[in-house]
Amino acid sequence: KMIAASRRRCAAMSNVHFALSSGRDLTGIPAESFDVVLAVDSFPYIHPLGPSAVERYFQEAARVLVPGGELAIFNFSYRDDTVADRREVRSLCYAAGFSLIVNGTHPFRLWDGVAFRMRKAKSDLFR
Repeated sequence: KMIAASRRRCAAMSNVHFALSSGRDLTGIPAESFDVVLAVDSFPYIHPLGPSAVERYFQEAARVLVPGGELAIFNFSYRDDTVADRREVRSLCYAAGFSLIVNGTHPFRLWDGVAFRMRKAKSDLFR
């Protein structure tokens, strides 16, 4: 029902698409098909599944992003250790070919969300 309602609301926007997935990965989404991947309060539920699940999401985000596309994560984990989150995100970025733009800031006045922003390399030559 949510996807049907979203499709109705965005029917006039030709560049907006909706897809239902298992939530385990981005299977079915073509490579280099998005400019932005936005993850709001989703990684805290992926993080407890372990490092391989988190790495898989970073790799999948890199796969579906166009060169120069960006991944934005709001709240990487709920472990209340921003220093550890920063260190882990930095390592994941390097492994997935992202450059880290924002690493664990608190940009919101009305929400305690922690922001991470990374950009996919424009070319494999610059990784």
